Amino acid sequence: MHMYLLPYINNNSLIHDGVCIKALNYCKKRCTSQKCKKYYGALCEKKIEGFSTCPEGLTSYSVKCGQSFVIFSGIRCKNHFNRNKKIEDEVFCPVICENQVIEMVEASISDIQRKNQFLIEKEQHETNLHEIRKLNSQIKNHSESLFSRFVDTTDEYTISSDDLKTINDKLKTIWVSSCMIESRYSMIDYENNRSFFLSQSKNNTSIYKKFEKCSKILRGYNSSHVRIVLDNNFYKSIKAYSSFELIPLLILDNAVKYSDGSDVRVSFIEGPAGLSFVEIKSKGPYCSPLEIKRIFEKGFRGDNAKAKADGSGIGLYFVKKLCDLHDIGIEVFSDSATSLVGNTPYSDFTIKLSFHEVF
Repeated sequence: MHMYLLPYINNNSLIHDGVCIKALNYCKKRCTSQKCKKYYGALCEKKIEGFSTCPEGLTSYSVKCGQSFVIFSGIRCKNHFNRNKKIEDEVFCPVICENQVIEMVEASISDIQRKNQFLIEKEQHETNLHEIRKLNSQIKNHSESLFSRFVDTTDEYTISSDDLKTINDKLKTIWVSSCMIESRYSMIDYENNRSFFLSQSKNNTSIYKKFEKCSKILRGYNSSHVRIVLDNNFYKSIKAYSSFELIPLLILDNAVKYSDGSDVRVSFIEGPAGLSFVEIKSKGPYCSPLEIKRIFEKGFRGDNAKAKADGSGIGLYFVKKLCDLHDIGIEVFSDSATSLVGNTPYSDFTIKLSFHEVF
């Protein structure tokens, strides 16, 4: 429950007590009348902010708070209430000045924002925990399978080529799951202590080799048959933190997860001196232009992406943070929908990375 200091109107046009000033019984009885409902409805519809006078001659103050619109009402503020209308009520309703109203509104809004932020962080924390538990379960199950089949046996065991493939596939899943857990903890570390990342030393890092390593590991991960194709070799490097490897890993994992089964293609393009590009192209759920603008927001997922697969909406958010950390430009493009996968529209999806100061 929000700690509103002033009386406020809820979504049903009912007035509730504030912590500092109580709602008049007079208002509680009349706030659902047609003239009051029409008045509050107009304020909400037109998003009219600031002071106004309600039909009963009392003061209202409206303000936007994020995606919400809050109406404080049933108060007496100098210059904004009808002094000629006498309202008899056992609840004390003092006359206060504009600055006092604004100060109490700002304090109330700060409380709303703190609680909203807490709920967002709580939801994201629970999502991270769910994903970490899921990934850890994969590590545990595949490790136990390897142990019981190839290690925990008293008989001599000849490893066949099929066994080697099983071992290879399970080790891939274990490695990728471990890296995904690392990415979640790295994101938490980044947001809580960005200086920790900046204090690490940078090393010469081959862009191509990092993409090649991640593409080999992701091949067949979670029984996926999507191929990751690196179109050409590339010999450029950058100075990077160890966390750089999470950029190709998260991008390619995202492309494979949402793919329609067709190849994910990675192209390396050498630009003018000191500038190079990497383009990752795949077939993915169509994103509208408005969704593309929000694609790096924490927790955001497009409607078609939600229909295709589970996710938390933090993969590309964290990729953007890591790109900023390494001074790497990143752009996302989604063409017009060209096909349907089930009932989900799909299109060509491209992520373009711009690398500065390559050598």
